[in-house]
Amino acid sequence: LLIGPNPADEILQVRLERQTSISRVRLMTMTGTLLLDEIPERNEISLNTGMFPEGIYLLHIETPEGRIYHRIRIAH
Repeated sequence: LLIGPNPADEILQVRLERQTSISRVRLMTMTGTLLLDEIPERNEISLNTGMFPEGIYLLHIETPEGRIYHRIRIAH
């Protein structure tokens, strides 16, 4: 799994290197407020983070094999 850049400014890239597909990507505040909910068509997605204030966020990635959680920092 490749996630970057971190910290993100305008765009955050999420990509799986293996054959596994990404079922869903969500970006949430650390208190659980849902900001983005995307269903990618491929094994990669670009999320527009430019509209969110600077801070720490939780990236939730779902695949058929399980869930991945990753902390993301947004800094403009």
